[in-house]
Amino acid sequence: MKINYRPLKELLSVEDNWCQGSYVKTAQGKVTTFDSEDAARFCLSGAVVKIYRRSKIERTAVWYISTHVMSRIQQIINDMTGHSLCITDFNDTKSFADVKAVLDKLPDEETITLTTYENSTTTTNNY
Repeated sequence: MKINYRPLKELLSVEDNWCQGSYVKTAQGKVTTFDSEDAARFCLSGAVVKIYRRSKIERTAVWYISTHVMSRIQQIINDMTGHSLCITDFNDTKSFADVKAVLDKLPDEETITLTTYENSTTTTNNY
């Protein structure tokens, strides 16, 4: 299965699409929901939700992909800061340039193996 990081990088390529203090805000800076027509700005975690958890692929794959993306971002933050700082704290205490630097360290795409557990056996599917 390939994870395409380009949509995430593109969404947060400009500061006007980024926010702090909430997962999603309007262009005017008011807190809103992902489903709102006015949703325009996203924190780093909110952008992951918008891009990967709102996709039209199978539910298990959505969970696995979004979890993998968050783990990759968390590892980059840990490497950059030298300690464990959760994604939302990083987003809310650092600058847009810092958030962009995290995204710049992600590859454009990555191939991963999706592993599912059914009846105590492991099955590997490459989508």
